[in-house]
Amino acid sequence: MMTKKLVISKTKLFIFIIAFISIFIYLFGSKNTLIGVGIVTAMLTLLERDLTISPIKNLLKYLAINIILGILSFFAVQNMYLGVLLNFIALFIIGYVFSYDLKRAVYVPFGLMYIFMVSIPVGKSEFPMRLSALAVGAVIIMIAQFVMNRNRMKNVGDKELISICDELLEKISLLKNTINDDSSIIKSSMRKIDSCNYRINSISKNLKMVIFDNRKDDFYISIRGIDIMNILFSLERISLILERYKKDSKEFEDEDIKNILEESSINSKSDVLVVATKEINYIKMCLENKDTITDKEILGFRDYVIAQDTKNINLKEIYSVLENLYEFLVDYKKVKSRDEKKAERKSKIPHEFKRLSIYKKNFNLNSIRFSYAVKIALATAVAGFIMDYFHLRDGRWIMLTVFSLTQPYAENCIQRSRKRIEGTFIGAVIFIVLFSIIKDSTLRSLIVLLAGYINSYVVDYRKLMVCVTVSALGSAVVMGDPNVLTISRISYVALGAIIALIVNKFILPYDAKTGYQHVIEMYKGIVKNIIDEVNKSIENVADVYYIKNLLLIPSLIEDRLMLINAIYKDKHQEDFLENQKLLISNMYNLYINVNKNKIKDEDVEKILRDTNYISNYNVDKYDEGRSVILESIVNTKSLGDKIICLNLLQTLNGVKEMYRISNITKVSIKEAA
Repeated sequence: MMTKKLVISKTKLFIFIIAFISIFIYLFGSKNTLIGVGIVTAMLTLLERDLTISPIKNLLKYLAINIILGILSFFAVQNMYLGVLLNFIALFIIGYVFSYDLKRAVYVPFGLMYIFMVSIPVGKSEFPMRLSALAVGAVIIMIAQFVMNRNRMKNVGDKELISICDELLEKISLLKNTINDDSSIIKSSMRKIDSCNYRINSISKNLKMVIFDNRKDDFYISIRGIDIMNILFSLERISLILERYKKDSKEFEDEDIKNILEESSINSKSDVLVVATKEINYIKMCLENKDTITDKEILGFRDYVIAQDTKNINLKEIYSVLENLYEFLVDYKKVKSRDEKKAERKSKIPHEFKRLSIYKKNFNLNSIRFSYAVKIALATAVAGFIMDYFHLRDGRWIMLTVFSLTQPYAENCIQRSRKRIEGTFIGAVIFIVLFSIIKDSTLRSLIVLLAGYINSYVVDYRKLMVCVTVSALGSAVVMGDPNVLTISRISYVALGAIIALIVNKFILPYDAKTGYQHVIEMYKGIVKNIIDEVNKSIENVADVYYIKNLLLIPSLIEDRLMLINAIYKDKHQEDFLENQKLLISNMYNLYINVNKNKIKDEDVEKILRDTNYISNYNVDKYDEGRSVILESIVNTKSLGDKIICLNLLQTLNGVKEMYRISNITKVSIKEAA
């Protein structure tokens, strides 16, 4: 949706990019123009991540990458046959290092920069200036990080946690409306509650990504990150407890859970919502006045909820969450800006979180990371050889097309190829018409700029290619005949598409179905590891950083599954993701309760110590495990222990549902194969 704020933001960004490239040309010469384009693209792309957590390390990383790519590109143009090998090596490094299983890939700006350097080579005398441009580019990337992301955790954390409180208050208000007898009001409120849930989920995912990016050595979560994470998961838990009052709550699909919750509902729904409203307002006030409110005041709120006596399990669980939440708030307000990036290194980094181990693990023919790196390297190397062998003046268009269309998943390549060819043809027609009518060079330059500006608003790939084609042809027309350039552009794009399609089809093919199943299996492994860590926490031997990392990953998995499903179209995905949210929340709550609250009933503790029917899920053991937990819920006198057992039962149900849906998905994949 077009808004005034969006237009102003896009316009400022466009002016900045034009100014940046102009200054870059002035400093490093016209032959390095496209290096400036690559640098500003990399700078803007990497702003999504906070690199200030390890500034020196990241500066050296991007400095090394830029210099290596510069050296490889220089020698690649000296001999076309040597160039094939060096182009392959360079693009393989880019594709492998900057691709990720879960996080968004950032290989595009570095791939573009390398192709620009190969297609516009420099001589020996100009080479030092190019290396200088690349080195300065790495420094610029880190300067931008310090300007934009220096206090990202603090700024984003405070703002987003308050936003979640606002959404929770709106949700509570809407839930009150569902008490109304008017069916139209109820229906309208339910729709609005779904919108609230969507916004809470979006904010939550953003915060988790920020925390994930702020890990030291890709493992140690910062002190501020842990505090934000604890508050965030607690607020999510309150949201899910409130969800029980919706008629379509997934928790109510288990009849025994429904009965447990209803039998204990001595307080009415309205009473629970009144309590939730009051306490969320307190939490919001604590967050807004974090620097002025005293620890004594916050702990006073905590002591109040501790003192509340209730036999309502929903209300008791809210009070239990609130008790922990107020303590988390005290910890959070103590963290100063200078300490927010620090992390306590209490444990060794597990093997699966070490970057070198991840690289080694993925270095095989079955890895999507390896598959993509080989394909992008081979396809681009072939395109580069064709450009050199036939001395094609604008042959970089073949390389750029190949680089753009070669995708991790085969289906994406087909879709993008069709859209790129269509967009290029339409853009070429628009270009011919405009440049046939308009002869003035100033007006033509304005058309090129306008196409670039419109480009920033476009999301659809076909429309994007229309703008790119007009801009590219318009920029090149100064150097040649417009009609010849147009034919060349269309021909080169078509040839690049053919190369990309052939490579994607025959070289280490990897489809969306395989990728989808891989991510689901990854999620199942993470769930098992979390349950194992909950078990260890009873003996106080759990690794707090390990389990916190594990709890963050499902949010990344959700994003990746949704991305793949745009291709795969799994009709069960919504159910899977809904179950995932409940399961992760229950496991987190179980972990917190086990760590912070002393279990009063020995039988309950025994159940917690023996959760093999959960971590090593077996459908034949499900009924046995369920019966044991239900018996403990009935027999234990402590309401706190009842909540722990209820969390266990919900976790068991969640694991069962996870396997049920994933098995359906597995069958559908086999049938489609």
